[in-house]
Amino acid sequence: MSFDFKLENGDIQLSNEKDLDIVVDNEKLLQDLLKILVTPLGGNKAHSWYGSNIGEIQVGGVFDLDFSLESSSAQARSATENLMRMQISQAQTQILSPAETITAIRDVYINTNNQDSRVLEVKVSVLTSALTVVTARFEVRL
Repeated sequence: MSFDFKLENGDIQLSNEKDLDIVVDNEKLLQDLLKILVTPLGGNKAHSWYGSNIGEIQVGGVFDLDFSLESSSAQARSATENLMRMQISQAQTQILSPAETITAIRDVYINTNNQDSRVLEVKVSVLTSALTVVTARFEVRL
């Protein structure tokens, strides 16, 4: 079983005993999903393929909401597929729990916020090998 340090607002969290807190299983998968989805594509210099450009609008381009939603959906799906490939590679040298392993992408939902059309609501749901559903939700300002 793998683990990661627990992050909250980008900071590593401490447990009640003042040790580094960790996440495993579904909680680790959720954190992994959020990290790859909110990291700008190319933001990790060592792995330029890591991340996504959800909600990114090209400077000088004409803003087309439908295109932005389709592009963001494709970015979210691609980033999630990259995470699935990373898990397959990781499983060659480390045991991954079924609750942290993506079996399938269930849903990618991206739409504008009802109160502010400049905000995209992003929801990515995956099915794990433990047959649980893990859903990452966040917002992106255009």
